[in-house]
This record gives sequence, structure tokens and C-alpha cells, in this order.
Amino acid sequence: MCGISGYLSPKYVSGLDKLILEMLERLEYRGYDSAGICVVSDGEARIWKDVGRLSHLKKFIVNEDIVGTAAIGHTRWATHGGVTKFNAHPHHDCDKKIILVHNGIIENFLELRSFLLDRGHKFYSETDTEVIAHLVEEYYKETGDLYEAFKKAMKEIKGSYAIVLVSTLEPNKIFFARYFSPLVLGIGDKGYFVASDVLAFISYTNKAIFLEDGDIGYITLGKIHIENLKVGKKVAREVKQVPWSFEAAKKGGYPHFMLKEIYEGPEAIKAAASTPIDFIRDFNKHITDSDIVYLVAAGTSYHAALVGETLLRNLGFRAQAVISSEFAENIGSLDKNDTIIAISQSGETADTLAAIRYAREFGTKILSITNVVGSAITRLSERVIYMNAGPEIGVAATKTYIAQLTSLNLIHYVLAKDMGLDVDDEIFYLKNKLPGVVGDVIKKYDPYTKEIAKSIKGLSDSIFISDTEHLPTALEGALKLKEISYIHAEGYSIQRFLTNLPYLNTENYALVFVGDKSSELIDSIRGRLGKSTIITISSKGTGSQGHFEISIGKDIPRPQQYIAYIPPLQLLAYHTSVLRGYDPDKPRNLAKSVTVE
Repeated sequence: MCGISGYLSPKYVSGLDKLILEMLERLEYRGYDSAGICVVSDGEARIWKDVGRLSHLKKFIVNEDIVGTAAIGHTRWATHGGVTKFNAHPHHDCDKKIILVHNGIIENFLELRSFLLDRGHKFYSETDTEVIAHLVEEYYKETGDLYEAFKKAMKEIKGSYAIVLVSTLEPNKIFFARYFSPLVLGIGDKGYFVASDVLAFISYTNKAIFLEDGDIGYITLGKIHIENLKVGKKVAREVKQVPWSFEAAKKGGYPHFMLKEIYEGPEAIKAAASTPIDFIRDFNKHITDSDIVYLVAAGTSYHAALVGETLLRNLGFRAQAVISSEFAENIGSLDKNDTIIAISQSGETADTLAAIRYAREFGTKILSITNVVGSAITRLSERVIYMNAGPEIGVAATKTYIAQLTSLNLIHYVLAKDMGLDVDDEIFYLKNKLPGVVGDVIKKYDPYTKEIAKSIKGLSDSIFISDTEHLPTALEGALKLKEISYIHAEGYSIQRFLTNLPYLNTENYALVFVGDKSSELIDSIRGRLGKSTIITISSKGTGSQGHFEISIGKDIPRPQQYIAYIPPLQLLAYHTSVLRGYDPDKPRNLAKSVTVE
């Protein structure tokens, strides 16, 4: 996954380099191993790029004040070719007249590269992206029309892409194309934007056009042209008002976005729980009419899917959580009476999209839960629940996971109510009490988890243990700790832990027990835990001594405990990461969502 930004001005303006860099800073969560920008100025394409984060690149152009009409930028998460200056984007053709940035993977690049080499093109990078610039150059020689050359090139490419192209040949245009990778246009008062995410330009405009797979076109003075390669004709795309503010994407006085977003958990609960009951009921009709419901997701969202599986099974539904990348192989044949619930924070997760497309071949019903209006998954779904959690900048999911669990709780309670079960008090608690309870838990245990982090920051291993029902929470707690603090962490059910205990040397482990069976388990095996640091999180406390104890409160309805247990585990991971000297917002080798398979 990479971040793309672009801007087109109706007249020559100064400071385009600074504008593009500002946009990229808001997209750096999408990749940060290298970065680059290009400004089309006075018939020349001026390019700056280098390895490392944007702060490194900015040092090279801090004193520049470039006048131009069009500019593009890219912050990279390498998927093809090593992390080098030559492989950093933007890339260009032989004569440096056609310049572009790209997110995705070109599957037939070797074939295209060979074709272009035979025609005398010279390559300077190892990337698949560079072939696109040369291919457009080749077809421009044939057509004499840049847009026609761009279209012809896109028809030759196989794979996934979001592409933004500028050229000295037509300095008053920006060209774009999307297939399986996110790309959105922004309509401002003084110019046009194009980016991987609306966060790049939300401080300038909230008017956005979300491009669909196969869309290709260009922006020029006073005009946006979009056609779709799949349908072979010009198409109209709706201009949408994005309900986010720039302030929502700022740190707000917190040292890191991750901590800010943990504290936004209560608001995320309120927002997700505000979905109208009638809308949920309409969504649920597809569940009640299904033979089996598959909850398909990846990463943190898969842990939410496991919670959803438990909630649906508790009501008597056949439900199964499946990791997106394993869906086709493990499930095999589907039926039109089956239903998929795709869960994805971004709505652009490649593995989840692939699973949906596979399911559609069988006529299976597609539902989705996501946070991004207009994302690819929403356009493939018959019904969508928007979590309304607002932007999440920290790479490690926090408030969006809380919002996913809230949406699943709401689905569960409306199903239960329509089955005649008495759950009015529980729905009321979810909507009106739980946000305050979770807020109190966060405030209470923020400093306490920092103290716990001091005890475990020097450890290299940890295990999160739970009863079967709370295994998703243990798995998510383990994932958070290892993905931002780099301490090895695993999640186990109690049964699996006891089976493996004879083979484990837990002398210097962090052992985190989740659920109300913690005390009896600890007491039964205390003599075998050596000097391990023991942490418990439960609804009512353990009453045991000699360990760190977190109690979320005993009056929380059981399905909502999935939500209340999570913030202390997020805080523990956050503080451990910071105390170990790492940036929790931008963990190494981790991207916000994987948009290539």
C-alpha cells in the first residue's frame, strides 16, 4: 500500500511542492520507506525523491518555492523492487516528459518490459511501475494524443493500480486511472485534488468523487472527464460530501495519533451505535434468510469477525469467521442462499475484495461493515453498515476495531429482539451507558497500563490467555502488542495454554489473562510460572495477589465486554511501544490496509 497525491491549478501558482508534501504527510500511514514529488513548471518536470520518511525528503526542497500548474507525489510501501532512490516514485519515460505515481502491482510487467526494451526504451529502476510511463510514451508515438495513449496503455496492463500522471506535453491536465486500488478526486474552490484517501485534501475541500474499478480520465481547466474501461463509455460519478473535518485528522494535543484514537473509542461507540434500528433490521433480513453466514476479514478485522461468529452462533445461526486470503481455498463452493459479511476498516483490503468477488460468482449475498463511504467493498455489497468512526491515522487499528464490535453488537441485539428475546435493556446500555463506561476505563487505566509497560518493556515474549468466548480479545491484545512494540506475542485459549504449558519456558514471559476465569487458572498454575509478569483483565477482578489487575466492571452485558476489554490492552501495547523507543503510529513492516494481494 502506498500514498498518492496530486493537484491541478487553473493557473500558475507558487508553492505546489509544499502543498503536495502536506498532502503526503497525511497519507504517510500508507507507506514510508521512500517518497517523492514532481512539479510541472515552465515546460519542465522537476522531480525530488529519496529513501526514508517525508521529513528526510523535505530537507532537500525546504528552500524551494516552485511555480507550476500540476504536481504529484508518492509515499511508498515497497511491493516491487528494493527500497532505493531509483525505485522511489515518481517514475518517468525516456525523455522525462511523462511522469506518474502508482499504487498496486502490474502482473505482466516482465512481458511489457521486454516489449519496450525491444523498442529501445531505457529503464533506470527495478519497479513494475516504470513500464507504465514507457508504455504511454510508446503509444503516444503512435497516436499523437496523450489521453488516447494512456487509455491504450491501461488496456494492456494486468493487475491492480491507482495511477496519477502528469506531463510536460500537456501541463494543464492530470490523468488518472483506478483498478482494485483506491483513488479519489477532490473538487476545491481553486483547483482539483487526486489522492489515495480524502484525508490528503480534507482541509481544502470535502467534495469528493470516489472512482470505481476501471475508471480512467483526466482533469483539466473546469472539467473532469471520466470513462470506464469495463463498460467502454463515459460515465458520471456522484460528487459526495465527506462528513469529516480536518480537525478530526489532527492529533489534538496527544503525543501520538494512536493514543488520541484510543481516547476516541467512546465517540466511536456512539457513532456506530447511532445507526438506525430499521436500517440494521433491513441488513439483518439477509442474515435471517441465509443458510450460513461467512464473516470474512483480515488482521484486526478478522478478530472482529470471530466476535461476530460467536454472537450469531449464540442466537442459533450458522456462522463462520474466515480469514479473507484463505476463503476461496477453505470454503470452496458456495450457494445463493449463503451470505458474506465483509468486515474492513478501509473498504479496500485486497484479500477481502478477492473473497467477495469469488463469492459473487456463486450468487452469494454480500453485506459489509466498513468505515469509508464509497470504498470498493461498499460498491460490491447489497447492504452496508458504516461505522462512522471518522479517520484513523495510526496504522494499528484502535477506535475502528471498537466501532466494528459495536456494529456487530447492534446487529446481534436487533436480531435477538426480532426473535422475541428481551434485550431492550442491553440495547439501551450499548447506546447510552457503554460509551461512558469505556471512557472511564480508559482514563482509569491509562496511567496504570504505563506502569505495567515498565515491567514488561524488557521482555521478549508474551502470551495472552482467555476462555473460549474471549479468545478474539486475547488474539487482538497479542496482535496489538507485537505489531507496535515488537515483543513476540501469541493468543491462546485456556485449554491450548494448559496443553502447551509443559513445553513452554515461561520464566520471563508477560502472561495476560483475559476473562473471569483468570483467578482460578492463575492459582492452579502459579508455582509453574516462575518470574513471569502476570496481568489480568476481567469484569470483576480476581481477588488474587502478586499481579497487575484490570477490572472493567461487572455490570456490563456480556456481548459488550468484547468492547470494554479492548482499550486497556490497546493502552498496554501503546505504552510498551513508546517506552521501548518506537513510533506506535508508524510501526515497521506494517501498513494501514493491504491493497495488493
